[in-house]
Amino acid sequence: MRTPDFDAPAHDAKRAAVRDRAPSRPAEVLLDYQRTAGNAAVGEMIRRGGALQRTPEVPGMSAVAESAAKPLLAGSAADKQKAIDQVFAELLKNRRVPVHAHKLDGGKVHYDASVSGEGLTTTDYDANDRPRKCRVAMGDDAFSSLPWLYSSIIHELQHAQQRLAVNLANLASSPMRETESYCVEILRSGETGVQSDAAKMEDLWTRLHDTYWINITDAKEKKRMEAQVKRAHAVAEKATGKKLTFTP
Repeated sequence: MRTPDFDAPAHDAKRAAVRDRAPSRPAEVLLDYQRTAGNAAVGEMIRRGGALQRTPEVPGMSAVAESAAKPLLAGSAADKQKAIDQVFAELLKNRRVPVHAHKLDGGKVHYDASVSGEGLTTTDYDANDRPRKCRVAMGDDAFSSLPWLYSSIIHELQHAQQRLAVNLANLASSPMRETESYCVEILRSGETGVQSDAAKMEDLWTRLHDTYWINITDAKEKKRMEAQVKRAHAVAEKATGKKLTFTP
């Protein structure tokens, strides 16, 4: 499972993996058409309301981007970087990145085989402990499925937003930062596609609640997060169809 992020300036949370799902037939058809007709033709077909129907695995991504990214998940380091680039490009296009891209190292999200878990966010501080840039890197555990990669990336981007927003001395506690990032994952699970997998949703809630939420000791941080945690709890319960533990 996920390990806590470090309070040192250079580290944020690591994430654990969940299984992949088989690709849908419509996505395979679309990929075949893309290969033979090209991206422009596929795009034009979609714009004109083509007959091809798909059940998106990642509703936040276009059909073309989803189909292009999925075959890359189990590939080489270069392939995994391309998959990340596809997801990040979609997030940028849809204005779903919570930080300015120029505040990220290289203006992108990186693949890094040395990262243990799904992701790691590190921060570059100046001599006065003011954040300059963050490096967001994804490890191999993030590539178990495209929804999980998408969800893992938005989790780490939330850590970047947290760190870039304040000086080091004003950074919230690790349990609060993790609680917030897991809330973001759960509340955006319809966009990522993770919401359709009850086991993954229960896993996200368990991490949020059992590892982080109950370990927030600062009363102000607890109050600040309470409403968001309650919303995430409701979404997780609906997705799993189960009564999930919540300790106010």
